[in-house]
Order: sequence, then C-alpha cells, then structure tokens
Amino acid sequence: IFTLGIFSWGAIRRFGWTIGGVAAVLLATNSVFQQSAGIVACEMLLVLWTLLAWFSIDRPPIVPQASSQTSPGPPTRTECGVVGAEPGRSWFNRIWQHERRFINQSASVGGWLALAYLTKASAVFLLGGFLVWSLSVRGLGRWGWLAVVSFAVISSPLLVRNARAFGNPLYSFNTRFLFADSFEQGLSRPFRGTWTEARDYLNTYSGRSILRRAASGL
Repeated sequence: IFTLGIFSWGAIRRFGWTIGGVAAVLLATNSVFQQSAGIVACEMLLVLWTLLAWFSIDRPPIVPQASSQTSPGPPTRTECGVVGAEPGRSWFNRIWQHERRFINQSASVGGWLALAYLTKASAVFLLGGFLVWSLSVRGLGRWGWLAVVSFAVISSPLLVRNARAFGNPLYSFNTRFLFADSFEQGLSRPFRGTWTEARDYLNTYSGRSILRRAASGL
C-alpha cells in the first residue's frame, strides 16, 4: 500500500491527476504486483526504492535566483565583497548555484539505488543504466560519478562483506545460476567464481546453444 501510495503521489505530481490516476489504477490492478504484494518477497521494496530514484530524476528544474539588477533586495555576498575575498568559496558557490540540480539528482539516484541494491542485487544494473542515460542529458553526465560515490557509501557494508567473503564486491547468490544448466545444478555444485564459470561455459557450449538458453531460460 505504501509503495502504491508513493507511486500515485509521484505520478500525479509529475503528470497530473488524469495520467497519474490512470497509471496508479493500472499498477494496483496488475496481477504480478498483487501477487508480489501478498507474499514475503523483496520485489515491493525494490519497486519502492526504484520509484524514488526515478522521481528524484524527474524533479522540476531549480530556477536561478534573480540578480540585484532585476529585482530589489539586500545586497548579495558578491556585492559586499565577501565572496571575492575568498576565491575558493566563490568557486564553490558558483558551482553549487548553477549545478546543484544535477548534483542533487546524481547523489539522490545513487542513494536510492544503493537501498535497492541492498534489497536485491540486480538493482546494480539500474545504476549502470542511469550512468549511460545521464551522458545524454546536458549537464548531468559530468556529475554521474556522484551517483557511484553515493551508491558505494550507502551499500558499503554489503560491498565489503562480499569482497571479503567471495572476492567480488558485487557477488550475488544468483550468479551461480548464470552458467548452470538447471536450478538443481546451480544449487548443488560448488561455485568457483564468475570468470571461471563463464570460461568453462563458453568452452563447453556453442554460440547457438547459448542463444537458445538465453531465449528460453533455465
């Protein structure tokens, strides 16, 4: 119910009552959504964090503050000479004034996707998708690294644990099924590492067999 409420609020706020309301009804009546909501599973929490990441991208742009030449008001720090006396702070203020929208978006997306990753490991692909997409948005691409930093800081307990226990910070239990012929085989045989499993699989099966497996699944 909370996830549905967040989705409805964000969709209505962004697209209006008609589109947002229709989208909320479609989500609420979706059979997969209803089934996942009725069992103890991570999908609903994953959807929630992903929605919050999406809504943090779709915020309206921040309107720059009007200068003293266009609107009356108290003198700014620059006019008083305060900023000019501190070059380092002046540089930071300029960056923050013009780039804070993109800074906030990148840091927020990284944070929400980190929580999604702590919920389900496949969320790491959403971070990669955001980084690729951000390159097409003017001004956002240069701050994509902030999403990575935010993601790494918040998910660091799991990243460190995976690195120490499995030698791979992005290890997932489901990785053992990537190169298995069945779920039973993936559960029964010892996992020797992603690269070792991938090399043996490529040496065992032809390209046509791999494509057939990718299309049909386990």
